[in-house]
Amino acid sequence: MALIHDLEGLHKAVAAVCPIVGVGADGTIFFDGNVTEQQRQDAHNAVAGFVDTPSGAPSGPPLHPSPPPKHITDA
Repeated sequence: MALIHDLEGLHKAVAAVCPIVGVGADGTIFFDGNVTEQQRQDAHNAVAGFVDTPSGAPSGPPLHPSPPPKHITDA
């Protein structure tokens, strides 16, 4: 996972949806006490909004996939 540079913002975002002790620069969440599965999911969703995609890294499938290769046949 990419490093997160806005740790204060990440901490605030995660703490708003789930009780935590803290967060790590790699997106690790340190939960505080008993949290529900929904709170855990909400916390992970908050982290996903802070992940930086490295330059040049693919962020998903291409918008215009290449056509399938044409087969060469004897003329």
